[in-house]
Amino acid sequence: MHQDKLSYVEIFRQDQARVDYIHRRASNATTRLNPFGNSLLARVPTIIDYDISAYSYIIDIGLGTPTKFFLFTFDTGSDLTWTQCEPCINCHTQKNPIYDPTKSFTFTNIPCDTSYCSQLEKFGCSSNFSCLYEEEYYDNSITNGSLIEDVLYFNNDIIYDFVFGCGHNNTGVFGLEDGLLGLGRGPISIINQTPKVYNKIFSYCLPSRPNIAGYLELGKSVPGVKYTPMLTKPEMPSFYFLNLTAISVGGEMLNLPPTIFSGPGTMLDSGTAFSYLPPTAYSSLRSVFKKK
Repeated sequence: MHQDKLSYVEIFRQDQARVDYIHRRASNATTRLNPFGNSLLARVPTIIDYDISAYSYIIDIGLGTPTKFFLFTFDTGSDLTWTQCEPCINCHTQKNPIYDPTKSFTFTNIPCDTSYCSQLEKFGCSSNFSCLYEEEYYDNSITNGSLIEDVLYFNNDIIYDFVFGCGHNNTGVFGLEDGLLGLGRGPISIINQTPKVYNKIFSYCLPSRPNIAGYLELGKSVPGVKYTPMLTKPEMPSFYFLNLTAISVGGEMLNLPPTIFSGPGTMLDSGTAFSYLPPTAYSSLRSVFKKK
C-alpha cells in the first residue's frame, strides 16, 4: 500500500492517535485477551524513505535458512516482531517476496503452552496446538497469525531460535514494509530475547533527512559513552522513560517550577513524530522560542 508524503496536519493526527493508543494500553495493561477462543554489536543501516512509509524508520533484517532479507519498521513502543507470511490470507503490498516459513529448514512453530505465547496481549491456540497471536495498533491496523521461531540476521550477527509473529492476515495501513521489529521492554521483544548476547543494550542514530542512513546498534557501544538511566512504570512496562530535569532554548533556561517534571518520567518513543510537554512547560517553551 503506497503512502504519499503526509501534511503536518495529517502527521499530527496520526501522532495524536498513537498517543491515545499508548494511554489505552496503559489503562489495559493488566488485561490479557484471547481473541481466538479455544481454537554482541550489530550495526545496521536505518533508512527513512517517504515513498515507503511516511516518517517510519526502516532496517534490513534477514530471516530463515537459506536467508531472505526484508525491510522492517523498528519501534521502541512495540514488543512483538512480526513479518507477513505465506500462506497469506490478507497481506498488503510489500517490496520483497513474502516470507515463507516452509521454505526455511530452521523454522519451528511455537506451542501455545509456552510463556512466550501466554505473555502476548492477545493469544490463542490452533487445532495443532500452535500459538496464535493478534496485535492491534493505534490506527486500527491489525496483524494476526502464528507465533514461530527461526534464525534472524543483523549483518554478520546471527540470532538462533528467535521468536516472532508470522502474519497471515494483516489489515490496515502498513506502508510497503515487510514487517516490524519490536524494541520494547516486554518479554517477547528482541531486547529481552537476547539478554546474554546484547545485555539488553541498544542505541540508534536517526537520519535527519530522507534517503540518509542512520544506525541501530544492539549491544554495548564504544568505551567512554555516557548513558542516562531509564525508568520503568509498572502500568506501562514495555515503554522507556527517563527523568527530564530542565529545558533550555538558545542557552536560556526556562523558568519552570521544579515539580513540573516530577511525575512518572518522560516517554521515549521512536514511533511518535512530535514531542509532547505538560501545558505549563509548553507555554513557557513557546514564549521563549518566539523571542529568539
